[in-house]
Amino acid sequence: MRAHFLATAIRSFVGPGQGIEGWMFTTLDRGVKAINVDLIGARRLQEFFFMVQLSDLRADYQDVDQEKLYPLDQIRDVDENALRAALE
Repeated sequence: MRAHFLATAIRSFVGPGQGIEGWMFTTLDRGVKAINVDLIGARRLQEFFFMVQLSDLRADYQDVDQEKLYPLDQIRDVDENALRAALE
């Protein structure tokens, strides 16, 4: 089983201009899975934090009004190209 997980897991290194996809195996969490992604470059670190909703739990934090959580001037909707530009 360990060999299967290692063979199908997302690699920890992605070269410049490359992309990857695959499975991420994690411990069991209920409700929401927190995922940290660190992009490391020459003298630069860019950190991302994602929350992925799981379908097995209904919790009170799910009732938060997302539209009012942050001021509109702090929210940006970007496509892949804009994200790449922001990271450069």
